[in-house]
Amino acid sequence: MQHVQTQKKQQGQKRSFSFDKPLYDGDKYFDRLRIAIALFNPLNAMVPNDKILDYKQYLDDMRARERIERQEGREFKLTDQQIHVIRRAQIVTGASIHPDTGQLISWPFRMSSFLFMGLPLTVGLTMAPPTGFNTFFWQWLTQTYFAGLNFSNRNASNEESYVSSFMGFTAAAGSGIAIALLLRGMFGRFAGSYPGNQILFNTTTSFLALAGAGYVNSMVMRNQELKNGITLYDEHNIEVGMSKVAAKQAVMQTATTRILLAFEMVFVPGFIIGLLQKRYMMPQSGGLRSLSELAIISSVLLLGLPASIAAYHREGRIEPRQVERELRNYTLTDGKPPKYFYYNRGL
Repeated sequence: MQHVQTQKKQQGQKRSFSFDKPLYDGDKYFDRLRIAIALFNPLNAMVPNDKILDYKQYLDDMRARERIERQEGREFKLTDQQIHVIRRAQIVTGASIHPDTGQLISWPFRMSSFLFMGLPLTVGLTMAPPTGFNTFFWQWLTQTYFAGLNFSNRNASNEESYVSSFMGFTAAAGSGIAIALLLRGMFGRFAGSYPGNQILFNTTTSFLALAGAGYVNSMVMRNQELKNGITLYDEHNIEVGMSKVAAKQAVMQTATTRILLAFEMVFVPGFIIGLLQKRYMMPQSGGLRSLSELAIISSVLLLGLPASIAAYHREGRIEPRQVERELRNYTLTDGKPPKYFYYNRGL
């Protein structure tokens, strides 16, 4: 009884809290990886839209309360239970709501839905016989999905036209299909009939095609950002101005993550399965072999995308000395220069 009373008392106690203080240290890769794993958790894809919007409203209300407390010179304090709900809400909304528009992202293109969407694509890219039709179909389908993923998770401070989006998709799909057909046509004889050779061949050609197309997609589809710049914010989320330098950094980082993503999505699972087949370590039974392949692909995808995205801060940042001259003298409300400017890097 005394233990229960003590536990309730501890739960009712309040401690200082600030939305400006991140859950993990974003300067460390493994902390960024922990955040990414939480955001890409497929269980978050099961949260209903109504619940997600309730979480968003809860966070907005709590931020408003914090601003009022700070303005009146009081410390903002919450119970452990309230902080737990906030952290849960931040993860769920971070995976489902666009940070610029505040709108729900379409379910297929949410971070938490990637396993469900990426699994069939990886199977098709690595397992399907390398015929001309299969190469065309799976590259086209994959680039269609990534075009939607890029557009749904773009930096919306510089709105893109449908024409530029279509051009990005066309360039990516065309380059991906061309690279895959060219490589498979030139080196198809190496696929052979030995166990694992076909998967290793499919894996290598699909990875090179997907990486090249992903890079092209990022550069073409986000060309407007490179031309006009993206919005920078200070640490208090106050708008600073538009920066082409930050836009270039954001787009290049996104293009790099697309190459890493192709490696994790296609090359790693395909290489593991192909190697196990060559060493006769995969089950011979058709059903059991298929289950083993799906388990390997799913496991790699669960960690692969977060590992790729965690290569950079999800919320991009740049030092004031690196941006345009007219923005370098910006000061915070207390008159001090900021350590970093922040921007939405996009997925």
